Amino acid sequence: MPLWIHWTLPRVTWRWVTAATRLCVVDFMTRKITKLIHEGKYAAEIPVELIEDETGWSPYLSLDDVEKLEAVRDALERGDLATDAKYGRVYELLPVTT
Repeated sequence: MPLWIHWTLPRVTWRWVTAATRLCVVDFMTRKITKLIHEGKYAAEIPVELIEDETGWSPYLSLDDVEKLEAVRDALERGDLATDAKYGRVYELLPVTT
């Protein structure tokens, strides 16, 4: 099944053409956000892209972004700050006493 990608800003149009030459068009937009992940005494800000389309599941994250967030969460649990620093900003949380 051939796939053509037509880039228009800020939308991307994906066009699939089947053997019967039927055309299916899916329009979606992406926007960048920052997710905050907290584990133990550490937190990380990870940039991801939200995908917005015309389906009922919108907005959602791509599989790559979800796997990135899970890798960061696992590294925070282990205290592996070097791995977390590859994906975004890492913070050590300290309690505030009054």
